[in-house]
Amino acid sequence: MTCNPDEFRHLVEGFDLSVERQDELIHTVWNVMENAIDRAWRDDPVQVALASKDAPATEGDLREGPVVDLGKDEYRTKTLRETFNKNKDGG
Repeated sequence: MTCNPDEFRHLVEGFDLSVERQDELIHTVWNVMENAIDRAWRDDPVQVALASKDAPATEGDLREGPVVDLGKDEYRTKTLRETFNKNKDGG
């Protein structure tokens, strides 16, 4: 679904906001509600990824799209500084 701010403008007309700010507010509330509904229906991307992390990828899964395997914990053992400054000094 897409958000049409004009459908909800009557709800924010009482605020002292420009039309652009009204649109921004409407879109923000829309996104918050959409995220809440996705989580309630377990359709949130993070929940989907967590639910499938225990199921190993099959040949069919690889044809559907890329799979990222972070099972080696290589990113969990480094600090943020070590991760982002990895190539700073040629290392």
